[in-house]
Amino acid sequence: MFTETILHEHPEIIKAFMGIPSKVFWEIVEIAISKLPEFDSERLDRPDRQRKSGAGRDCDQPIALRVAAMLTYLRLHAPPIAIAMMYGMTQPDISRDLRRILPVIQSVLPCPQVWKILESAEQALEPAEKLETSALG
Repeated sequence: MFTETILHEHPEIIKAFMGIPSKVFWEIVEIAISKLPEFDSERLDRPDRQRKSGAGRDCDQPIALRVAAMLTYLRLHAPPIAIAMMYGMTQPDISRDLRRILPVIQSVLPCPQVWKILESAEQALEPAEKLETSALG
């Protein structure tokens, strides 16, 4: 089972399981620590929420392990129970963190911006491709 101490002592684990350099991982963790309260308040204070703010289960693991579990899950596409066991969590912890931690990680990683650029490039190519196929037809 990985702990925060093990991740600090063995940065190669971070690269192997999360696919990013250790330095980048710890930067993501620091950003997650600073942004998570804001994301949580937005999530908990929404008007359609059925429970009072503060209701629900608290997280047992530190944010670093929760971020590590999410990045590992995204990289390995392993069953959530396997990821949970690697980080001393449960499968429901992983499911909850997909809603709690993943939005914070997405706000930090550049991937969504890259995907938007690729999508717009594909859309720009579509009319040209349609013209080529209609000319062939």
